[in-house]
Amino acid sequence: MLLSKQQLDLANIINQKIINESIAKASVEAMIENGICSLVLQNNNVQKIPSNKLDFLRKIDRNLQIIHNLQLNCLKDVFLTLNNEHITFIVLKGWALSYEIYSQPHHRPKTDIDIFIEANSKERVKAILQNLGFSNPRGWEPEAIIKQFTMRKDIVRNVYVSIDIHLEISDDKNIQRSLTWKLIYSGSKVNETINVRFPNRTTLLTHAIFHLLHHRAGGDFVKLIWLYDINLLIQKMTDNESNSFIKLIEHLGFVVPVRFLLSDISSIFPNKRSRLLLERMKELPQINNYDYLINPPSIFKHQLRKLQQAKGIREKITIIKETLFPPKEEIYRKYGRLKTIYLPYWYIIRIIHGLMKYIKNNKS
Repeated sequence: MLLSKQQLDLANIINQKIINESIAKASVEAMIENGICSLVLQNNNVQKIPSNKLDFLRKIDRNLQIIHNLQLNCLKDVFLTLNNEHITFIVLKGWALSYEIYSQPHHRPKTDIDIFIEANSKERVKAILQNLGFSNPRGWEPEAIIKQFTMRKDIVRNVYVSIDIHLEISDDKNIQRSLTWKLIYSGSKVNETINVRFPNRTTLLTHAIFHLLHHRAGGDFVKLIWLYDINLLIQKMTDNESNSFIKLIEHLGFVVPVRFLLSDISSIFPNKRSRLLLERMKELPQINNYDYLINPPSIFKHQLRKLQQAKGIREKITIIKETLFPPKEEIYRKYGRLKTIYLPYWYIIRIIHGLMKYIKNNKS
C-alpha cells in the first residue's frame, strides 16, 4: 500500500466514510501536508468537525484562494509575454490539474507552476523572466541532477510566484524517451480560462502516474492529493479519452506500473471507472521496462540509476559533484549565510543528513 494509516484515514474523510470522533481526531497539519484542506470542507459531514478546527480549515481555504489569485495575476503577465515572444510552452501538473478537473482551482494546492518548454528556448525564456522581475532563488543552476531551472518573484510579503521550467518531462531518461515534447505538445489544447496550453487528459493522467511513481522510487513523501488527482482524472475522462489512455500505456510499455498504482487507487477511492480500466489492462502485454518504479523505494538505488542513465564519464562526475558537493550557494540556501571557513563542516552535515534519510526510509 502506498499510503500510511494516517493518510488512509484522511482518504476516508474525503470519501465521507469517517464521521464522529475519527474526523475530530484528524490532524490539520496532516491535511495541510497532504494538500486536502479544501477537499475536507466539501465533505457532507463537515459539521462533525470541531468548530475550532473547522474555522482553521476555512481560513486555510481562504488563504489558498487569495494566494492563487495573486499568483495568477502575476502569471498572466508571464503567459502574455511568452506568447507575444512566440515561445511555445505547456503548463503541467498542479496548475493544469487545478483548472482541468477541480471545481475551484484553489482547491488543488500548488507550491509552484511547472512549465514545459523546448530546450532550445531556455536562454530566451530565462531572459524574459528576468526582465519581468524573476530571479534564480537557488543561486546556481544544476547541469545534470535535474533537467529544469527555477525562477521566482516576490509578489507581496510571504507570497511569491515560483516557476519550474522543465527542459525534459522528467529526470529519468526512460521517462524522457517515453513522454517526449512531441507527444505531449501534439495532444495539448488551449485552456480558454487562462489562455495557456495544457496536456490533454490522457497525457495528464499518464504524467501524473509517472510523476508519483518516480518520486516514490526515490524515497520521497507521496502526497494524498497526488492520488486524488489521478482518481479525479479517471472519473472525469470520457470513454474516448479512456480508450486513448489504454492505447498510450500499451504503446509506452507502461502497463505494469499503471496496474500497480491503479489497484491501490481503486481501493483507496473506489469507483467504477478505475475498476473498468484495471479489467481492460489484464489483456495488455505485461512488459517489465519500469519495474524499478514499483519496487520498494530506495534513495541509493534511485541515485545509482541516475548515474547509470548518464551519458559518458563527464556527466556522471557532474552528477556526483552536484549531489555531494554542490556550489556553496546550495549550502547557503539550506543553512544560511556562512563564513567560507565553515563550509567543509556543513558539507559533511549535509551528507550525514542524506545518509540518515536513506537509513530511515529503508527501515520504514
